[in-house]
Amino acid sequence: VGNTVLGKLAVLRRSSDGLFKDRNGGTFTAAPYNPSGTDTSRKVDQVGEDTWIFRPSVLFRLKENVDLTLIGEYVDGRGGAGATRIYNDVPNLQTIFGYTPPADWDEINHNLVSKHALESAKGVAELVWDLDVGVVTSVSGYRKIDYSAQFDTDGTPFTLFEFPPGGFDKSRQLSEELRFASDFSDLVSFVVGAYYSDLDMESLELRQFHNIFGGRPATGDFLRYQRGRFTQ
Repeated sequence: VGNTVLGKLAVLRRSSDGLFKDRNGGTFTAAPYNPSGTDTSRKVDQVGEDTWIFRPSVLFRLKENVDLTLIGEYVDGRGGAGATRIYNDVPNLQTIFGYTPPADWDEINHNLVSKHALESAKGVAELVWDLDVGVVTSVSGYRKIDYSAQFDTDGTPFTLFEFPPGGFDKSRQLSEELRFASDFSDLVSFVVGAYYSDLDMESLELRQFHNIFGGRPATGDFLRYQRGRFTQ
């Protein structure tokens, strides 16, 4: 809009079905930890991606010596969280579970769908005031992030070691930076300012193990979790 308002918008779109395929492959025989000798997992594609990113920015020339820039960003990213697979050189897997993995290198067999979801939003406002004696700059920012993921770490159709649904990472941050920069003379230039930040982060990590890896005599699975919170 003339020389008073300038803007632009950047958009990124990324989509992929993923390379690895879950066709419930491999062979199964009756074994101590799989008496039925069957595969009860689902057929699901892994490591796909569906991401959108929007990044608008607008510059307002409020006066000849005053500029205000607004920058935003929104990210919506979803997709797989890995394509682990296990190979035939694991004799305990065949002895205890009666499972032989598929032979094709791009074929996996998971009982838990590995996936993630990321939602992020941020905004920045920068005010620049050019004075005769120097430049005053104010930068205000806000950012929030919400992330969750589940991951079949063991790469088998059994629950050996997994990160099940329910874990998350969240953060919220508000910041303000104010500074004054001046070329005071041919010999002296300086910058003085202050910075403020208010940050809150919370994380919950779930881990699910089979008892053969946890040293527990009871059959079945058990769950461990770790939760933390950080503020600054």
